[in-house]
Amino acid sequence: MKNLLISLVMVLMGMHQLASQQQNECAVQSLCDTTGIIAENIGNDRILMVINTEDADGAHWYLIEPFHNTFLGADIGVMTAVDQIMVSKDNKYLAVKSVGEGHPVLNIIDLNQFLEHKKFKSLYEIDPYPGYIINIEKWEEDNLLIESDALLSHSKDEFGHVPRCLLFSEAEKFTVSMTKGSIKPISENAKNPFPYFSKILNAENPYERMDAACALEVLGDKTVIPILEKALKQEKDKEVIAEIIKAIAALKK
Repeated sequence: MKNLLISLVMVLMGMHQLASQQQNECAVQSLCDTTGIIAENIGNDRILMVINTEDADGAHWYLIEPFHNTFLGADIGVMTAVDQIMVSKDNKYLAVKSVGEGHPVLNIIDLNQFLEHKKFKSLYEIDPYPGYIINIEKWEEDNLLIESDALLSHSKDEFGHVPRCLLFSEAEKFTVSMTKGSIKPISENAKNPFPYFSKILNAENPYERMDAACALEVLGDKTVIPILEKALKQEKDKEVIAEIIKAIAALKK
């Protein structure tokens, strides 16, 4: 497998050199279209490339430069397979989304440490569990725009996870500030989740209604008590009734 990877890197180097000579702006895209390979520009003449393998080593990382390449390492601080990478515009940070057993995790690392010293130093890690979605959108200076189905801006539990009931049916947008070390909600539901979860109190699925009551309790805003009381009057499911009563009691304390 190692010899095969070396041969593949040599072929890709040739593609990169040819594309550079022809000033082909689609060089990186052609690499990305290759199965199991992810590539990202670093400046005008370098490419960071990841080759996902089925080996125990997992993903193999390479720095491709004109007429030269560097093997940066394998199985380095990420889960089984790398799904997405994005370099910040100032080449200071690298965002890496990796997946293991179907679960994604996002790491933001010091790119210079990685390229110069082959050290995968995670500066910020985001685990959306119990959510299933986390995607990298774009860099805006030192801020990374991402999307997730978990309310990432909410305080985490002792395991660093968002409470199970604070999940959206679709991904919402957030910004990760590297200067402040914080996550800020951007999309409307993320900024103000109360209308979203209040509406779910009327969902057909009783488990969704239970989660909505749980979410309103966890968010801790007493102004939703009348909404919960209204939902309680029309609720027929015993388990949902118990969850709503629990939420109301907690908010009244």
